[in-house]
Amino acid sequence: MTTLCSMVSIKINNGQAASLIDKLNALRFGAKARVETVLDETALLVESTAKELTPVDTGRLRASIHADKPGPLQRTVGSDVEYAIWVELGARGRPGTGFLFRAFELNRPRFIEKLKEAIRFKLL
Repeated sequence: MTTLCSMVSIKINNGQAASLIDKLNALRFGAKARVETVLDETALLVESTAKELTPVDTGRLRASIHADKPGPLQRTVGSDVEYAIWVELGARGRPGTGFLFRAFELNRPRFIEKLKEAIRFKLL
């Protein structure tokens, strides 16, 4: 019985190999760093927009709005003021202002565009 074995060989000169390795590393590691940057920038924009949209009585709610990074590829924007939810959603016949939701929606198109740019990658 005869077994045929086929072998494929690819030769890349040192300059090409280094360039290819750099590009593969950028794809693997660089994309995550770029996405993290986009998330940071967007969270700060949403925070700023939410502060602009927040109704002001004493200023406590506006001052409490902040962006956080609870983990990798995660950002939150919110407030720890106990009545923030009622201002956002409404209560007792008062309509909510939706300051947080609107802040995100206003920044969504820019976020999506920046995210696309961050993950776009040309191998060669």
